[in-house]
Amino acid sequence: MREDISSQDLLDANQSENRSNLWWSTPPVGFSKLNLDGSFDPLMRVMGFGGVMRDSAGNWLWGFSDSCSSGNVLGAELLAIKFGRHHAWDRNHRKIYVETDSLEAVHLLTADITCYNSSISSVIMDIKAMMRRQWEVHLSHVLREANILADHLSKLSSRGDRSSRFWITPPLEVLDFTNSDSYL
Repeated sequence: MREDISSQDLLDANQSENRSNLWWSTPPVGFSKLNLDGSFDPLMRVMGFGGVMRDSAGNWLWGFSDSCSSGNVLGAELLAIKFGRHHAWDRNHRKIYVETDSLEAVHLLTADITCYNSSISSVIMDIKAMMRRQWEVHLSHVLREANILADHLSKLSSRGDRSSRFWITPPLEVLDFTNSDSYL
């Protein structure tokens, strides 16, 4: 006998599943984790994007932030993924977990779609080409609460310093957030 499931039941099940993902979690030993985020400041019309790479013990390995004029939030999320993966490849990270709080970006990158909005199609194609390289990459969606540090890095460029930055140690502006989404 078929049991009908209401939309509220699905919402409750999804919220229950997501409660376990409220905090940043370490990747398996031998992997690194790249948390990425994008932001858009509509008043300044600037996209900011950034990310942080941490090892399997949760230690900061490096971080970055950058910006572009005009665009939108989805464009910023995709640029974060593109540039974060470039940084990871250039630094010889070959086994990584990539997390973003943009479910739409994850769907666009994992779906078998060939026709995209022209403003983001080249970024999507670049990311998909990178996915075919000789490395092990796991892309997934996380809740914003598990992505706080990447969120703050992305906002550094959209609201403040708009230069391209790469950090070996956490910048002072995010130092208070380096443990805020860490596992407990």
